[in-house]
Amino acid sequence: GLHDLITRYCALRTRESHFEKAVAYIDAHYNQYDLSLEEVADYVNLSKNYLSNLFRTQLGVKYMEYITALRMSKVQTLLIETDLPIGEVFRMAGYVDKANYSKKFKSIFRVSAMEVRRAAHEGRLDALPFRYPSHDPTPFSFLHPIGPAASEIRPDEDDIL
Repeated sequence: GLHDLITRYCALRTRESHFEKAVAYIDAHYNQYDLSLEEVADYVNLSKNYLSNLFRTQLGVKYMEYITALRMSKVQTLLIETDLPIGEVFRMAGYVDKANYSKKFKSIFRVSAMEVRRAAHEGRLDALPFRYPSHDPTPFSFLHPIGPAASEIRPDEDDIL
């Protein structure tokens, strides 16, 4: 009856608020190279398996895919909007091994970090194989390479914490 409906609604709202809190925590801490699903789950008082499932059901991606998307989005933005050294850009996004993540960046965006930086300096962002900034309202709209959708981007084994 009505009591069951209210109970289910309250449980759903609690689950949503835990997930929103988890996403906000990740958005604030993604630049920590060792940010783990376990740490986020502990922060929001959920099991890591349950939180992992929430990522799949709420966003349609795995936890590490979300982290990878956030980090690569930050790298993309910093390359275009700053003159910071490329190694520093990757560090600010939570990556410690520039060479490995430079390769990952190129595999996602189809251009190297240096090519993005050069295009930004030369005012040729429209020549890049992705839109910047993106105004697409779909989840992970900040990643728009020509090729795989953001949901198809898989983290490297090195990303799994």
